[in-house]
Amino acid sequence: MKKTIEIKQNADALVIPAEIVSRTSLLEAGDIDAYGTNAALLLLGQEMTPMEIVQAADMLHNAVRGLCDRLKNICQAVQDCSIHVEYAPDGVHISLSKALLESAGFCMNTLLDIDIDDGELYIHQACEEDEENEGEEDDPLEQAPDFLLNIMEDRGVSLDTLGYVLQMEEKFRE
Repeated sequence: MKKTIEIKQNADALVIPAEIVSRTSLLEAGDIDAYGTNAALLLLGQEMTPMEIVQAADMLHNAVRGLCDRLKNICQAVQDCSIHVEYAPDGVHISLSKALLESAGFCMNTLLDIDIDDGELYIHQACEEDEENEGEEDDPLEQAPDFLLNIMEDRGVSLDTLGYVLQMEEKFRE
């Protein structure tokens, strides 16, 4: 069951509309296990019948597919951004599309550093870095579960693109 609701909250509680709660047996559950992240909340009755477990697993599977589709769309938007490279006698001219700059969170007048390594182009905002932290960057794919990486690969999303999107997550708030 997917239902979009407007969040209403008071100082101490999140109010879940009665129409959502009435579709469940959570009121009779007694104890409820709650799982949460920054953007999601999952409530499960602490005691569930085998069929309720199957139904919950099916619901979670549908939710995961929907989330993967949303993530794929974001990755596709990033992949669609173009970079034009032109070689000239005086050097290499690189043109970045406005869409690419916007998706990366760069303003049009942002100073950028460009590094080329093993045929790959790395573009990042120019800044003075701490010498101690230079070259150290957390790999966001390390935090992604293996099953999600496999699903995204099966859907044709490159892990490089997924890693880039995860690094820029604040720019992709829906």
